Amino acid sequence: MDIGSLLIKVLKQHLLPLLSAILLLLLGLSASVIAISYDVGSFTRMGPGFVPLALALSLALLGGIILLRERPVSELLPPVEWRPFLAVIAGILTWVILVETAGFFIASASQIILCALALPNPKWRSILFFALALSLSGYLIFVLQLGVPLNAFG
Repeated sequence: MDIGSLLIKVLKQHLLPLLSAILLLLLGLSASVIAISYDVGSFTRMGPGFVPLALALSLALLGGIILLRERPVSELLPPVEWRPFLAVIAGILTWVILVETAGFFIASASQIILCALALPNPKWRSILFFALALSLSGYLIFVLQLGVPLNAFG
């Protein structure tokens, strides 16, 4: 099963009912906040806000029941691959930290090398080549051509 059909299955079977239940719950709660501003009265002497409050609370209760009965979406989704996610975040943060102190080349090369850890089987010779080539081209484009005020090296 490809990711597209899995996403459509999850969306149709679980996410739409989940969002619908949340919408019903929020709509019921917000309508009850509005309805409480009217005179509710009592069971024996109902005011003009009694029926709107009862309907709003019923709507919120229905949304809550649907929400509790719905299976979590996380049961159907594949597990999260943390290594690529953390590698890219680490690469971006490294560039942000190093660009002012170590310079554009070191920061860009460090970012590319760290982001390459997201690959399942990184080939280090290719990664080092791309780090050098992309750092050089980034410096030529952003610093020399566009005039971004960054030093090449610290």
